[in-house]
Amino acid sequence: MARVSNHTTSGYEKQDVSAWKVGLVGFASLLLLVLAIVVINQIFSLTRLSLYYETVLRPESKALREQRSREEEMLNSYGVIDVKAGIYRIPIVRAMKLLADEAYHAERK
Repeated sequence: MARVSNHTTSGYEKQDVSAWKVGLVGFASLLLLVLAIVVINQIFSLTRLSLYYETVLRPESKALREQRSREEEMLNSYGVIDVKAGIYRIPIVRAMKLLADEAYHAERK
């Protein structure tokens, strides 16, 4: 047998939602969103500065300075590579000038 309800309500809301509560929830959500954006921005800035320091501003090591000094010396000095084969090292500036002159004269012919 079907149960019959003695209620006189018709199954829908008889009152509106409280505007204050909706406004308060909306304001709290907006405030939380702004706070999250600020926190994420700060984390990003700190991470970026830390990475910049590690890659750019970090003092170079003694070994790296010595390596660069050796490379600089090799690029800017004369030397013997192989006497039997007749291979010699000349400064890079001189080598570039010789190649440029050689290309210029080859083009003019």
